[in-house]
Amino acid sequence: MQAMILRTAAGAVAQFAFEMRLEAVMGRRDRDTLAGYRPRNFVSTHECDELWRAPPNPAPHYRVLLAVHIHLHPPLARQILPIMTDTARSAPPTGLRIRRATAADAQLIATLGAETFVASFGAQNTPENIAKHLAKAYGAGIQERELADPDFTYLIPEMDGRTAGYACVRAGDPPPCVVGEAPIEVLRFYVVQEFHGSGIAQALMDACAEDARARGGRTLWLGVWDQNPRAIRFYKKWGFEDVGGQTFMLGDDPQQDRVLSRRL
Repeated sequence: MQAMILRTAAGAVAQFAFEMRLEAVMGRRDRDTLAGYRPRNFVSTHECDELWRAPPNPAPHYRVLLAVHIHLHPPLARQILPIMTDTARSAPPTGLRIRRATAADAQLIATLGAETFVASFGAQNTPENIAKHLAKAYGAGIQERELADPDFTYLIPEMDGRTAGYACVRAGDPPPCVVGEAPIEVLRFYVVQEFHGSGIAQALMDACAEDARARGGRTLWLGVWDQNPRAIRFYKKWGFEDVGGQTFMLGDDPQQDRVLSRRL
């Protein structure tokens, strides 16, 4: 019974992917024309790979069918999920440029980092603990040292010339729960609130992954506060999986982070 359901779901995915590919070539024509092109059902990873890569902009209900795969065939689903996630992301917004930061950006990063941290977490924490963390993590001198360290890369997205956020990618030892090969950390990742929902976050995470691959990374990981469900949803949508936890000291307050990881 499970095999029959899996084959039915896989066939539906194959059909939809195939029609999307045809529409990309032919343009949107009569659906009856496309109805004649019915690929056979599939269950092999290779065939899934080929079809998941085909559509230029898959519809959200792919995720419903993927859930069937996850429930009935976890090994296959784990291989399909990164492919589906990569394919489903939209193109970067027009006017976006993501550049690698230089020493001249130290003050910009320090100021933006402090401002975005307060905006994101100030309401949930005491002013004293926020102040202690800012003094430890942000400052022109601190960012100058990080920018001079080859283990650090800062990336700055600019939308029509306006700074829209920043990310920091770092090579270093991960917590024990990160077991993937050649791990690289996304240490910091912030997008200015007015640019939320614009597609910049996706493009910035893509740039982080590209930088990690350039270093020889095979695994991308990060820590995210367990009281930040919006961020957790974004990272999981991008293909990260929860692999454990770690303690993050915010001033004098030991807080719990979820550790998320994904294969590159």
